[in-house]
Amino acid sequence: MSSDSVLRMNSSLPVDAMRMVSLPSELQTTDDVYGFVKNILSLEPTSINIVPMQTQGGVRYRSAFIDVSVNKETNIVPGWMENFANDCAFIPSENVPGGIHFDNGKNMHHIKLVPAKKQSPSKEPLKLDDGSWTSIYIPMIPDDLSSDNGDIRYETEEMLSEFFNDQLKIGKVSRVDFMSKPVPNSDRVAKCAYVHFETWYDNQTTKIVRKTIDSNGEFSCSGYYDGFEFSRFDNNRYINFKVNHKPIPAATEDMNVHQLAARVKILEEQNAQLEERIAEVQNENDDLKYMQGNAQLAADEYKRLNQELSKPLTMEEVFKQLRNKMEQFKVVSKELLEKYESNDAVEAAGVWELPEYKEYGFDYIGVINELYEEFVAAFIR
Repeated sequence: MSSDSVLRMNSSLPVDAMRMVSLPSELQTTDDVYGFVKNILSLEPTSINIVPMQTQGGVRYRSAFIDVSVNKETNIVPGWMENFANDCAFIPSENVPGGIHFDNGKNMHHIKLVPAKKQSPSKEPLKLDDGSWTSIYIPMIPDDLSSDNGDIRYETEEMLSEFFNDQLKIGKVSRVDFMSKPVPNSDRVAKCAYVHFETWYDNQTTKIVRKTIDSNGEFSCSGYYDGFEFSRFDNNRYINFKVNHKPIPAATEDMNVHQLAARVKILEEQNAQLEERIAEVQNENDDLKYMQGNAQLAADEYKRLNQELSKPLTMEEVFKQLRNKMEQFKVVSKELLEKYESNDAVEAAGVWELPEYKEYGFDYIGVINELYEEFVAAFIR
């Protein structure tokens, strides 16, 4: 593309990020935009984000925010970018093979480019408060943790460091301490890691990770944003990040065998503490299952009793309940007659209004005795 084909504006510095204000219908995906930027603009995109937009009049369109690789030391950039940084540039339709069109099919005369803020996460150092944690603990690293269909495997210190620095982009790793630990109730052995950072990066991803760990105790990571889309670990794997509260100092060449032995002992003690906590959690889980089992038994018993109570009573059961009630009436009436000597005296004393006697308050206690001696006896006995 010749420099004459692009409208230049007055400016002096090249940019490392731009916005394609309105994408033509030919550029639907990040792959389409990547090919356009690389082949037409002669730039190497490092990140592309397509964002739906809308004008004040309600017209919908799409913009692409693009980070590009710029060699600032040699200042090697396409000629058309030299006067671009503070203003804009236009890519005419005739410079694009096949032309460009709006989504409604009408011809576009040009694509407008304007400088934009870099989208890729910053790698500037994050300023932490004194005493802030700088090391994380990964309780378990799956043996097959990988991405890009197995082409990238995170099984070495180098690869795991590269993941945090270049892929997740949350910090520069100083070292990784791998350890093995037995899996509870299994003969398997799991690999865990302590990741120590030299620097944490000041970007949104880092802040989300640290805030989530501070709030929830851990951050679950299932992949990373590669600048074009979210790249998940293969086979839906994930790793959890927790605070490493007791980071071990790095070994130096001056450390003697006794100092190294001391470090190993500390790591063993730390691992023993983790194993103890795992056992505690397992016991808590067993207790919870036991309580759930008891609760289920109680629920089943309640259901059974409720079903029993819902059944209609037989005549024998009715008369049995009646006889028990009559027995109670007889005992109460006998006690009251012995105390007051007559039914009239009981009535006059207002005994039947007392709470403990209200349910027995019949006008004629003799009726109770008669029912018990004759009626109940005839049917039950």
